[in-house]
Order: sequence, then C-alpha cells, then structure tokens
Amino acid sequence: MLTDQIQTVELLDHAPPYSEAFLAARGLVGLNVGCAFWNLRPACVNIDLLKVETHRGQATEYGRIAILDGRAHYLEYDVTTPIPLPDASFEWLHSEHLIEHISQEGAIRFLKEAHRLLKPGGVLRISTPDLAIYVEGYRDPARTFFNKHARIIEQLGRMYPEAGSDAFPEVQRRPAWMVNQIFKYWGHQWIYDFEEMVYVLREAGFDEKSIERCSFRRGRAPKVAEIDLVMHRDETLYVEAIRT
Repeated sequence: MLTDQIQTVELLDHAPPYSEAFLAARGLVGLNVGCAFWNLRPACVNIDLLKVETHRGQATEYGRIAILDGRAHYLEYDVTTPIPLPDASFEWLHSEHLIEHISQEGAIRFLKEAHRLLKPGGVLRISTPDLAIYVEGYRDPARTFFNKHARIIEQLGRMYPEAGSDAFPEVQRRPAWMVNQIFKYWGHQWIYDFEEMVYVLREAGFDEKSIERCSFRRGRAPKVAEIDLVMHRDETLYVEAIRT
C-alpha cells in the first residue's frame, strides 16, 4: 500500500531464514502479527501481508525484514505458511483482528506457527470480533451496541477516506445488516466466540488449561496487552494462551 505515514523503507542485507543470533543482536523478543503500518511496535518483528510502499519508490519485499522509518522491524509475510524464524525464540505474540481474515484451517496453521515460535512460558494474545457480542446486540431492542458501533465505523471512514467505500461501507443500522457486515465486509472469513477460539488454539497445540478470556489492555503481560487498539475495543474478544 502506498502511504504517506511511512517515509523510509530499508531492506536488511540479512536474508531469511533469520537466526536466534540475528534476533538477539537486534533485541527482537516479540511478534506483532497483523499490524499493518499503523500499529508498529519496537523490540519485535512486526508482521503483515501488506506491502508497504513510500512515495520515494521504496517498498518492502516479501519474506525479507525491513526497517520502517528507522525504528520498526517489519516482515511482509503470509503467516498461514511456515515463517522463516527459529523455534522457541519469542517471549510473546500479539495478533489483533487478523484471525477472522483467514479460513479456519489457515487460522490453525497460523496458531501452530505461533506455538512453534514462542518460548516455553511465552504468551499468545489474540483478539477478534466477538460473535457473542453481535448476537446479543441483535437481540437488544434498544440497539445499544449496534448504534455505538455504527458511529465508530463512520468515524473510521472519515479518518481513512483513501481506503474507499469498500473498506468503510455506508453504515446501515438495521440489526440484520449489522450482523451481516462482520461476515460480508472487511474480508472476514470466520467469526469466533470464546468456545470457537478455544477449539482452534487446542487444535494448534496449546494446553486448554492455559487459555483465558481477557479484556481490553488487561492480561498476563501488561506490555503486550497495551498494544490493543482502542478502535476495536467495543466489539472484541480478547484471549490469551501460554506455550507450555
């Protein structure tokens, strides 16, 4: 995506796969998956399938780590495929509103990679639109959640006009429309409630006893939980699991 928000893209000379020594030398202890270019974090590998391009003609390259604006490590990559990073190398993995954009089979492949990449005791924090919130909203005659969330979608459309109407459709506040948009729009493929999230995490190798429902910016690792974006807060299911 061509963007004014990123001024420089520097591709590192080091080619994949990336070693533990490479990660340690750069102080990379976490994974921030599905970050796009607006939620980049330090001290971690920020991963997204989005190609980032500047107006100077600089761009990320698939499978190679780049430095964005001299501060953030970014890997353009499809996380449903094997990631070129070493086993048990990261203390945490944060993924916000990504898993709903891939098939359930793809989600399990991604979570298996997350399990492989985390150190024993490492924290996985994952968030996604909560199907239960939408079902409860549909049954609420006052439409409290739907009216609030419609205003948020409208605000996002004003904040990012370059994304176009496909990214931020004209909001219809009918209850059925509000439920359908979490499936039809945004490129979503599978919507989760807590039980469904437990299922895919268990299939990926996480111990069910380690899986917990959390809340906005609250969890086992405060530095990881603080990555949560405010704009998703009202509709989101927050879940954590530990790599045992």
